[in-house]
Amino acid sequence: VVMGEYVFIYIEKQKKGKVDGFVRMWNTDFPSVVTKMETDFLKKEAAKPYVEPKPDRFKRAPNKHYIMISLAEIEKISSVKKLISTLGEHEEELSEFAKKEKVSSGNVEELVALVNYYHSLQ
Repeated sequence: VVMGEYVFIYIEKQKKGKVDGFVRMWNTDFPSVVTKMETDFLKKEAAKPYVEPKPDRFKRAPNKHYIMISLAEIEKISSVKKLISTLGEHEEELSEFAKKEKVSSGNVEELVALVNYYHSLQ
């Protein structure tokens, strides 16, 4: 699904705990960085002294980033070192790039830049 400049793909539920549903795809080639946008449902809260009651509501949760090796293989990005080892090839060059650019696992733009650099080495 293409929405403006964003590309979303649907991943069917495969195993418990794995990512499923719509994810944003940041790179066009595999491996690709994908982001699962999470939302939490909060139940209503009763009134308390000096606090108004709160109805049922949804709240945005932090996004979760994954590396998609293929349509069947997706791994959560927990650290830059694990991401580099997951990519396999060109580990030294990727480590130098990550150190030079100060890539962090929480910043998706930096992760996309790292994966784009990996594609340029191919």
